[in-house]
Amino acid sequence: MSKKLEESFEAYKNRTDRRAAEMTCDNFLLCCQDCGIVDEETIRKEDVELEYKDHRPEGERWDFDCFQKCLLKIAQKRLKGEEPENIFTMVEGHRPAS
Repeated sequence: MSKKLEESFEAYKNRTDRRAAEMTCDNFLLCCQDCGIVDEETIRKEDVELEYKDHRPEGERWDFDCFQKCLLKIAQKRLKGEEPENIFTMVEGHRPAS
């Protein structure tokens, strides 16, 4: 996977806590909003929150692997007719504004 994608994951994961062990649902949602994945037509905020919860391994942290799998699942709905991996391009290089 792209180093830029992992850097974006780390930036959003650590948005509110530089030592965060995992990405929170709020930070994942912000990432999806900032990157244009949430459009409130095809993908709504609620869709992102549900996918986050569905991809959270029981008793484990929501890590980079979960992040990628969740993005690919969202891509199936958001990027119909395109390669699901194109969603990674939407995220690469993004960082939270605050």
